[in-house]
Amino acid sequence: MPNTDESLEILKDLLNEGYVEVEWEIHEHGCSKCNELHGKTWTLEEFIEHLNHEAPIFEHSHVNCICKVIVRNLEGDEIRVNWEGEQT
Repeated sequence: MPNTDESLEILKDLLNEGYVEVEWEIHEHGCSKCNELHGKTWTLEEFIEHLNHEAPIFEHSHVNCICKVIVRNLEGDEIRVNWEGEQT
């Protein structure tokens, strides 16, 4: 059974708090699809807009992806977010 990507709400909150950039960070057990995404960046706005589902991490990679995204503000502060919507 597939997991549910719960990252959208926290990413929207971070956008409202002034975070502007997302970078893909592959999990050590990431797949080839995720490896292709490693290091890729988007604006936070483009990362979460025009989604077919409310699942930004899974839509950019695949269902059950275990990778994280690094979200940055203009000052360079970073927050990592996973598919569960957890911040680290």
